[in-house]
Amino acid sequence: MAEEREIGCLVGLARDVADGLNDDPDKLLTMQADAFDLGSFSELLRDIMAFVRDGPGVALYRALPLDDLTLLEAAVIYWGPASIWVLPNPITRKAT
Repeated sequence: MAEEREIGCLVGLARDVADGLNDDPDKLLTMQADAFDLGSFSELLRDIMAFVRDGPGVALYRALPLDDLTLLEAAVIYWGPASIWVLPNPITRKAT
């Protein structure tokens, strides 16, 4: 279950990033991972990724207040951590 500080961090991140996108979700595709400051969620994200890699291969993070977010803000919450987890994708950014 999500802790209040983690939720607050993700919601703040989502609102800040979404404001800079000017209602254009396609801009998410060109953003670099370092554009997503996950703050206090970073520590939990490391634990989740270890669970995914070394455990059953899936993790569930519950209690995000999606009803309080715009669709673009919710997209930022899902895209931000995903952009940090995945390897570079030639469709979305240059491979290194």
